[in-house]
Amino acid sequence: MWRWIRPVLAIGLVTSLLIPGACKTHVYELELEPDGDGMQRKLNVYVELNTSTNGKADLAPAPEEELIRLHQVYGAAPETAGDKATFQGRFESRTPADIGGAGYYLVHRTAMGTMNFYVERFRGEDDIAFQLERMLLAADRIIDLLAGWLENELGRVDGFERLEVFVNADLRQDFKNLLLYVWLGDNSSRNVFVDGIGGAGGAAIKGTERFEESLVRYGLYLAERGYFDPENLEEILEILAAGGKREPAPAVSYRLLRHVLERKVGIDRHGALCRKLLELLQRPDLDTEIEEYLRDTPDYAAELARFQSSGATERGEEPPEPGDVFGKILEDLLIFDPANLFLSEPTRIAVNLDCPGKPQISNGRWQDGEGKLLWSGEILDHQKMPGLVYAGWSEPDEHYQKQRFGRVLLREKDLIEYVVWYKGLGPEVARRWDAFVESLDPSEDLRSRLESVKAGGAGLSGKRAEKAVELLTRALEREESANER
Repeated sequence: MWRWIRPVLAIGLVTSLLIPGACKTHVYELELEPDGDGMQRKLNVYVELNTSTNGKADLAPAPEEELIRLHQVYGAAPETAGDKATFQGRFESRTPADIGGAGYYLVHRTAMGTMNFYVERFRGEDDIAFQLERMLLAADRIIDLLAGWLENELGRVDGFERLEVFVNADLRQDFKNLLLYVWLGDNSSRNVFVDGIGGAGGAAIKGTERFEESLVRYGLYLAERGYFDPENLEEILEILAAGGKREPAPAVSYRLLRHVLERKVGIDRHGALCRKLLELLQRPDLDTEIEEYLRDTPDYAAELARFQSSGATERGEEPPEPGDVFGKILEDLLIFDPANLFLSEPTRIAVNLDCPGKPQISNGRWQDGEGKLLWSGEILDHQKMPGLVYAGWSEPDEHYQKQRFGRVLLREKDLIEYVVWYKGLGPEVARRWDAFVESLDPSEDLRSRLESVKAGGAGLSGKRAEKAVELLTRALEREESANER
């Protein structure tokens, strides 16, 4: 079992110790400018190296295969300036999968004005339910294998039933919950665009703070479920303090295990079951014994059948080892290639959107003096939660509204709500509503005319027109209140 995972952990540990950060960061700088019903899109791509010259990061061109792919997406070769390559194009409705992901730029026009909405996700996987189902199913398989192996080795030892119940009930559930905590923490801490959460431009939580919070959360979870007593930490702290000093790491682990078995499972730490379990874990040929156990499991039989049916034997490939069963489950459990945990190269994405005014709906950071909305974020290969940016804004048709009302009544969020309502009317009802608005004159009592629609005037159902009447009436009331002041 350990033959598969030990090299990965060793590589990760050495990498994390010797390399203070990733060797390079892939950078995508996206500049967007609305253009009628479409969007002008300009993408700068390059690689930032983990070195510096004169205090500035050294750059390198993006990989050749990535430049070829982007050439195909944009249908044109890039302009180059030094190590940066720039691709440009105009796209309507759907955004291109240049950085990886999907999105839309939608423009909805009415006589009162226009609503614009931009949304795009970058990388990741949006089928969260499938990811979590796969992870939890893998967790069940791990516990099933553990329970089966323990029964095979210790099933005849007095008191085993208590250990069996613990593994299949509490340990199974707690293992799943801790995995979900890890998944949520990993996918909420980095793979988001945090420069303007909620449009407020608040500071992001630092990675070290998230890591500390995660450790506290895990500890509290385990304490609440009786794995240790926070009010009596002396023994655990003493055990941990012995690690690497008076005792080797495995011995410390076994002492912690005895502590948990006695406190959580109710097994005498000096009894036969605890003693035999620790003897089992310390066998010098433990890896071989576990692989022999896995050889007789349905999991290995299924893996072998898949190998044989794939034609791999004819291609001269080696059949899977029993330990590969554990490796396959671990990939589903972690939902990424474990090697990528330490060796993945991050991708930094910066998005810059030109807007005619501050958007009413956005998770970006508005630059008031520049008329731009900004996002930036870093995505690691092993993280699956997509990065998401969005913005919605409205542009009133001032000339039309002044003709009908003598002033501009609907703007910003009110206009967005109006456009959403209008687009759901259907052609015939929209035609009747437009005819009613065309009949309005600034010199008449607009509130009375609007109230007449609620009563079924202008051939419109009061219910269908209720939202627009409410928006316009509310705008009139605000204006009257402002004039009184």
